[in-house]
This record gives sequence, structure tokens and C-alpha cells, in this order.
Amino acid sequence: MDQSLDLSALIGTYGLAVFLIIIGAWFAIFKYWPWYTARVADRDAEEQKRHDQYLSTQDRANDLVEKFTVAIQAVNTTMNSVAQLISTQTDRMDDYHREVIAEIRRGK
Repeated sequence: MDQSLDLSALIGTYGLAVFLIIIGAWFAIFKYWPWYTARVADRDAEEQKRHDQYLSTQDRANDLVEKFTVAIQAVNTTMNSVAQLISTQTDRMDDYHREVIAEIRRGK
């Protein structure tokens, strides 16, 4: 057999398949890969933007919780002061009541 016959037989047999593989590889390298990398970069940028928004939301929430805690502590301090004032006034009223009752009993 002749070498040229074997080569033409191979090209005749596998030529379309090799051509399709070459065209597919060309399409993947020059068309699909740049599109895919640009798409991934855009998605990464959007994901980073969402993550930054999430972090800023968490920071605002933490600030609000801190302010709320300070407000609750201020209310607690005020309530303790009011409770102590009421307790003092109640003690004074009790003392005054004892004095009045003692005077009433002495007067009888």
C-alpha cells in the first residue's frame, strides 16, 4: 500500500470529525472563554457589592443596638432614681403617719 493512500483514507474517514473538533476548539477559545470570563468578573463584582451592602447594614444594625442599649441603661438609671425617690417619700410619709398616730393616742 501507498503512504498517500493511507493519508487520504485517514482524511476521508476522520476529516469531518477533526474539522468539527478544530472549529469547536476555536469557538471555545476565541468566543466562549472571553464571554465566560467577563461574565464571571461581572458576577464577582456584583457579589462584592452585595457583600459590602450587607456589611454596611450589619454596621448600622450594630450601631442601632448600641444606641438602644445606651437608651435602655438611661431608662434603667432614671427608673432606679424614681424608685429611690418614691421609697424616700414613702418612708417620710410613714414617719409622718407614725407621728400623727402617736399624737392622736397621746391626746386621748
